[in-house]
Parts: sequence; C-alpha cells; structure tokens
Amino acid sequence: MQESALARAEAASAGHGALTTASARQIAQAAHAIHNWGSHTHVHIYVQAPPPQQKKPASSHAGAGA
Repeated sequence: MQESALARAEAASAGHGALTTASARQIAQAAHAIHNWGSHTHVHIYVQAPPPQQKKPASSHAGAGA
C-alpha cells in the first residue's frame, strides 16, 4: 500500500517519467517474486513444459499426413 502511494506521488510529480519508474519498479518486484517463486515452483515449470512439446509432434504428424 505504501509503495502504491509513493508511486502515485511520483506519477503526479514526474508525470511521464513516473511511468518508466513505475515500470522499472514493477519489473524489479516481479523479477524478485519470480526468483523466489521459481525456486519453489521449479517442478511446476517442468511439469508445464512437456504439454507444449507433445503438441508439436501432433502438428508435425498432421502436416506429414496431409
């Protein structure tokens, strides 16, 4: 909540520059969250990886059959 108020104050003060600052801050926060979440959900990412790879062969087979 405090960061939102700060971002709002920066937006009102800087105007255009605030967008870049807010984006950079959000990216930094997202990166930190992903870093923490990624280490915990490493298995989940691995489980979500196979499905897309299984879809590729199906497309290749369909293309070869057609």
